[in-house]
Amino acid sequence: MQSVCSTVEPGAEGVFVQVVSMQGRLALGRLGASLDALHDDLASRVEVRRPWLESWIRAFPRWDPWIVGVQHQGRLRAVAPLARRTVAGCIQVVSICHSDQDVSPLVSASAADAELLVDAIRSELDGTNRPWRLHLRQLDVDGAEAEAAKNLLVVHQRVPGVARLELAMDGTGHVGVSRNMRSSAARHGNRLARSEHDVDGRWVSDPAVITRSIDEILWVHHARDLELRGRSALSDAAGRSYYLGVVRAHLDQLELYELRLDGVLAAYSLCVRDGGRLFVFDNRMNPTFARFAPGLLANVETVRRAVEDPGVSLLDWGSGEQQYKLSASNRVVPSVELLAWSSPLFRRAARARRDAAHAVRSLRRGNALAGTVGSR
Repeated sequence: MQSVCSTVEPGAEGVFVQVVSMQGRLALGRLGASLDALHDDLASRVEVRRPWLESWIRAFPRWDPWIVGVQHQGRLRAVAPLARRTVAGCIQVVSICHSDQDVSPLVSASAADAELLVDAIRSELDGTNRPWRLHLRQLDVDGAEAEAAKNLLVVHQRVPGVARLELAMDGTGHVGVSRNMRSSAARHGNRLARSEHDVDGRWVSDPAVITRSIDEILWVHHARDLELRGRSALSDAAGRSYYLGVVRAHLDQLELYELRLDGVLAAYSLCVRDGGRLFVFDNRMNPTFARFAPGLLANVETVRRAVEDPGVSLLDWGSGEQQYKLSASNRVVPSVELLAWSSPLFRRAARARRDAAHAVRSLRRGNALAGTVGSR
């Protein structure tokens, strides 16, 4: 564990500010109650709080956690939960949960705190006297952290991030899915009703029942990913560990919709109740039952759950602009992705290495294709 603290004076306020920098797998826990208090003050989402972040830390040991914070008179005012590693002499820095992120975990109580936070990150990286690259995903487009990074990081690039889709309740019960989505769901529901399958759809919030379903959920998730993309994060031990860590840490907040055909899981929607927000953490359909579009039916049930529950003010589909999300949302929340480098020279060198690696991969694919054609 390494801990570094420095004190600066922000000027007009005349308040001493302490910049705290800690590395190591226990660094996040050392902030403990002060970090929890900051998140409570800012009403932070569950995905940026300690239990969620610690699940990622445990699952990805090749990254060394690096936590930078800004304190005013002992009270935490801003925090950047980061992770770093050194590759070929270059320090690579990302935010914790970089591999699967709907929103950035960097938070600050004010624009001034965000500037102090970003300046502390830059200063410590520059102090290493090594080339470095910083990659921050899913920053709020209008957030203080993105603005501070743009102003304080000299060599940087901003690119559009992945938008998040939400369905905000208006209190009338009239929000919901599009007409096309309702029509498609009715058609497939009728097809399922005419089939010989025994159909069972239900919501579950009992942690013990959800736990018993997890292995089947993982199987469906993995199978659907392979069908859509040919790969899945759950194929990797780290990705699987992260998923399970999040589930175990939030069992008392989970709500699961299961659609079963003849007792087999055909589709599911696994949600996290986060105050008045219902966050769809994971939803997939079993490819075996694709002709009945069970994923569509499960998504419609998720919307119905949110609309009919007076305790839900927002249904959060997470990041990604898939058609089913567009058909069941009324708000698009944009994000920005920021990359920064230690110098223009290193940025050019990193780009040259990336382009060279891309050329090698393309050449290998071309050679493999030529060998396949020649063997026919």
